[in-house]
Amino acid sequence: MDLRFLTLLFLSVCLYSVVVSLSCRPCDKSACKQLSEADCPVGITSDTCGCCQVCAKNAGEDCGGPWKVYGRCGKGLECVKPPSPSGDDSYLYQFNSKGKCQ
Repeated sequence: MDLRFLTLLFLSVCLYSVVVSLSCRPCDKSACKQLSEADCPVGITSDTCGCCQVCAKNAGEDCGGPWKVYGRCGKGLECVKPPSPSGDDSYLYQFNSKGKCQ
């Protein structure tokens, strides 16, 4: 086989795996746990993909991260992220960093 073809094939497979890993799976609401306000002291929010309900995070718990994978803070709380080590709080840093609910 041609080396260019194999290189292109390899790069395509790598790119596909990155794109798929950042995608949400089809939503199956029947697999979601049913939550009530009693289960979640600071409220209910949606998961990262917006499919299932999850408990919002309470004070001191991790939050934020890319696409809020560490969770969202509950009522009256906000996700406070540490300042960037380089001193510039760029959008990319804020988007990717993990914070604590306060």
